[in-house]
Parts: sequence; C-alpha cells; structure tokens
Amino acid sequence: MSGYVCKTDILRMLSDIEDELTRAEQSLNHSVNALEAEMRETENDRLSVLEEEIIDLHICINELYQSPEHRYAFEKVYRIG
Repeated sequence: MSGYVCKTDILRMLSDIEDELTRAEQSLNHSVNALEAEMRETENDRLSVLEEEIIDLHICINELYQSPEHRYAFEKVYRIG
C-alpha cells in the first residue's frame, strides 16, 4: 500500500470539504433567520402586552380623575393639578 495521494484525489477532497462547508453555512443562516424571526415575534408580543397595560392604566387614571373626591386624592398624592 502506497502513501501516495494523487493531486486529483486531493482536489476532490477539497471540493467535498467546500461543499460540506457551504451546506453548514446555509444551515447556520437558516437557523439564524429562524431565531431572528422568533425574537421579533417575542418582542412584538411583549410590546403588545405593554400596550395593553398602558391602556388599562390610562383607563384607571381617567376613572380616578372623574369623581371629585378621587380627583382631590389623586392630585394630592401625585401632585397633579
């Protein structure tokens, strides 16, 4: 058995390695894109929750501000007026 490897075999191995690296890069890009999409979705979900909480808070503040006794207490506590 000879330890000799011909140039053609080496070029074929390098080509195979290049193909594997290309597939790995494509797989990695796909995974990164999926992760980014998931992160955007999570961020949008969080923003939606915050928006709902802000609306609820705004409603509560408006309700507190409607009655005179609550308005006085509200202004006194939060120094609004």
